[in-house]
Amino acid sequence: MPALRTVLTVLALACAPGLAAAETAFTAEVPAAGLVRAETSDTSLNMKIDTSAAGRLVNSQKVARTEHKKTKTTVLELTGKEPTRVRIVYEEYRSDDPQGSPAPVLNKAYLVELIEGRLSGVDEKGNELTPLEGAFLFKEFGKFGKPDPLAKALDGKTLKPGDKVKLPDEDARLLFDVEQAPGVKLEECTLTFKGLEKAAAGQVAVFDTKVLIAKTSGMGSKMTTQLTGPIAVDPKTCWTVSMKIGGPIVVGGSIVNPEATVRMSGGGESRTARTASYTKP
Repeated sequence: MPALRTVLTVLALACAPGLAAAETAFTAEVPAAGLVRAETSDTSLNMKIDTSAAGRLVNSQKVARTEHKKTKTTVLELTGKEPTRVRIVYEEYRSDDPQGSPAPVLNKAYLVELIEGRLSGVDEKGNELTPLEGAFLFKEFGKFGKPDPLAKALDGKTLKPGDKVKLPDEDARLLFDVEQAPGVKLEECTLTFKGLEKAAAGQVAVFDTKVLIAKTSGMGSKMTTQLTGPIAVDPKTCWTVSMKIGGPIVVGGSIVNPEATVRMSGGGESRTARTASYTKP
């Protein structure tokens, strides 16, 4: 029975001691001056919150935000292993946030650098930033000069499908943009390695993500956000290639006072999708 012998041979090879075909080694690469990162991102937020008192609806608030952005960032200088001076071009930007559209940076190039721990920036001609440009750029570069949290966690590791990666609280907050503020707790952050998949840039390592964020206020309300979805990383560099995460937001809670009990309820959904490609010098 040749067919059966073939199957048994394949199974024996797959189970052979020392065979690590399913294992993946990760090595973080320091970005060199001249590296260009092209990124496209889309985010959306939709929420509705109802407030009732004495059993009657007294207020209903809706929030709907979308943002589309396409940028090209070139590393100009590094301090140690981290870029501290870059050139960024905003090739596309759309937002329905009244404070964010039209973007003051659209179709413009800027030089941003970290000097003694402080962000500094000018446009490509050396002109000072307008207040709107400064507010936009400095919000964008809140993580500038800090180690990439995912690369930091993966560097030097060898993983097989099913292995979980733990990030310290500070790094997890940095990766998923969770603010460090009173009442904001990162209750869960789990990255589970799925394995390698083919992509345009070659093979990428894919992780299933599960994040749970809770925000409570002194007034008695609580908002929880659950994010799930895949993150793809180039195992040869530990640079993120894509991220597609999102999930439900739930709002609830009550405030008891002598006049009436005020209740809050509602929720919505948050979505983030990013893709990135890299051109080495």
